[in-house]
Amino acid sequence: MVKASVVILNWNGEAMLRKYIPGLYESLKAVEVVPLAVPVVEVPAALDIPFEKTLEQEISGTETSETEAPEPEKPSAVRTVVNMDLGPSLFPELDIVSSVETEPDCEPEVSSEPSLEASSEPVAETENKPAPESFEANLFSEIDPSFVGYPSQNEVVAMAAEAKAKSRGRHSKGGTSKSAESKPKAVVREHRVARPKVSDIQNEPQMIDESETSEHESFANVESGQESQPEEVIMNVGLAELLRRKEEERAANIKARMESLRQRTMAVKEANRARKQLESKAYDAQYELVVADNGSTDGSVAWLKENYPDIRLIEFDKNYGFAGGYNKALQEIDAEYFVLLNSDVRITPGWLDTLIDFLETHQRAAICMPKILKENDGTIDVKKDSFEYAGACGGFIDRFGFPFCRGRVLKHTEIDENQYDTPMEVFWASGAAMCVRSSVWKELGGLDARFFAHMEEIDFCWRAKLMGHEVWAVPAAKVYHVGGGTLPNESPYKLYLNYRNNLLMLHKNLPPQGREDLIFFRMLLDGASAAIYFLTGRKELYRSVLKAHKDFKEMRPDFEASPRAIVYSHIPFNKLYGVLNGSIVLSYFLGRRRFSDLRQFI
Repeated sequence: MVKASVVILNWNGEAMLRKYIPGLYESLKAVEVVPLAVPVVEVPAALDIPFEKTLEQEISGTETSETEAPEPEKPSAVRTVVNMDLGPSLFPELDIVSSVETEPDCEPEVSSEPSLEASSEPVAETENKPAPESFEANLFSEIDPSFVGYPSQNEVVAMAAEAKAKSRGRHSKGGTSKSAESKPKAVVREHRVARPKVSDIQNEPQMIDESETSEHESFANVESGQESQPEEVIMNVGLAELLRRKEEERAANIKARMESLRQRTMAVKEANRARKQLESKAYDAQYELVVADNGSTDGSVAWLKENYPDIRLIEFDKNYGFAGGYNKALQEIDAEYFVLLNSDVRITPGWLDTLIDFLETHQRAAICMPKILKENDGTIDVKKDSFEYAGACGGFIDRFGFPFCRGRVLKHTEIDENQYDTPMEVFWASGAAMCVRSSVWKELGGLDARFFAHMEEIDFCWRAKLMGHEVWAVPAAKVYHVGGGTLPNESPYKLYLNYRNNLLMLHKNLPPQGREDLIFFRMLLDGASAAIYFLTGRKELYRSVLKAHKDFKEMRPDFEASPRAIVYSHIPFNKLYGVLNGSIVLSYFLGRRRFSDLRQFI
């Protein structure tokens, strides 16, 4: 696919092709294809985990790799099994943590005071039974095990190991020793755990610090099998509420991390999708030049084949007009942007790059045009450059359907003094040099071939604006247009097409409410023009106006609004940007002959 295709519609314009094709051909040929800078984003393996599975693993704390086997547990001198319920309790006598301290290859010794939970089961089965991993347990044990005063599993192990070491030290100092044949017994001890409790006695929450109250006593009694009962901790409802809020914060933190993971995953997938789209839009060439010959008979085709055989040439069997010819030509072209360019246009450096860059940076803009100046026999004098009649620096329209331009009001054209060099949204773009997105061209069905020539670009832009697109003039891009290369400005046939097509365009695009009244008033104004032609002796122009009205009435039934236009028929005409609320003809005769005099667009 080509990024932009510049299409010239030729009809008996050999002289214009000889004059302007060489410069255009060299400028487009000099443009090289710019490789697309496409960032490659790879999805990390960790992000391939389904969201539901990852969330479950995150909450339960059992996230393990399916391919990696768990590491074998290393032998330890002390093994501790803790079965802890973290909820507040009103029965402290049931809040018992069973722990088993043993050495390798030792047998458990059952305590004289059996525990409610652990003492009735063998040690081997207790060691193989995993601790319950509820949602709350993970929050306290993995995220922050000490903020409520509970000893974590690692702390219990360390404390038991330290007690064992102290016990051995005291035995060695006392001169006692165990027989080599005696087998050590496992010691099972029970102790109460600090838990939140509801009480009306104290108003302040208290926490038990085992390191200060029972550390030495409990470790000293391990040797004799006695147990030191720690103090009961009494807490009020305020601390229980604090614990509940902490749990909710931890849960919210986990959910936030999972949402962040999901968003990062979606961002990576979107980046890869965009990369694939860019790769699919890799252009075979940046720009191409196409000449569509509309059945010319002056030797244009022979000259092109002889002098520029590598220019793509599309030949038609007859003249299909401006609208029909472009429709047929663009059906055979695959490009992202279509550029309609008259054969009598001289381009300037960078004009096409400027138009393409504007459309790529303004997504709502579907159509744009350069500043069109009048060609003065190939000479360029900035001080004397004047705007060209057909388009100037962007087209507008008044409430009665009369078109005018920024830089040209009716027949008065202004000198270009850089007064209109800012980009501006307009109502229509000139078909002499117009750049349009190919997607929008296809969406609108191209130009209306029934117009044949003249007013078809205004109708096209009007339909685009009804569909929500924008039309812009980009003065930074500049071209020079001869004008009247196909039909002279005073041609009766050209006048006929302008009057007829203008009425057809109004009937086609105006909302039904008030349309008939406006068209009737417009035909009265046309009649006044015809009277002036008759009184000044230009009877051919007079007859052209009358024929235009006659043919409009005959063609009118064929121009009923299409179903797509009916959807937007409720949009008032004067609400579209670029429509003058008054009459441009009246403003002209009142002396406001410059676009800058129309305060509505300033």
